[in-house]
Amino acid sequence: GAIKFTITDNGNGFEPSKLKQVKDMESSIQNGFVGIGLAHVYESIQLYYSPKSTMLVESQKGAGTQITLLLYPLKEGDGHV
Repeated sequence: GAIKFTITDNGNGFEPSKLKQVKDMESSIQNGFVGIGLAHVYESIQLYYSPKSTMLVESQKGAGTQITLLLYPLKEGDGHV
């Protein structure tokens, strides 16, 4: 099973167009659409946990943002990159 972390804030949230870019994390990293912090977190969980680990972002303009990390442990013998 996955280890699940959920972080919620009550800030400004993302504009719908920016949220769409953030949700397509891999494409957004390649095209420079996400900030260095989100990109670093996403790439780190891909390196240090199973490749199926992910980051889910939900946000509504004016209502804050919720980020959920789903971390799947590596199986014995998988090793780190």
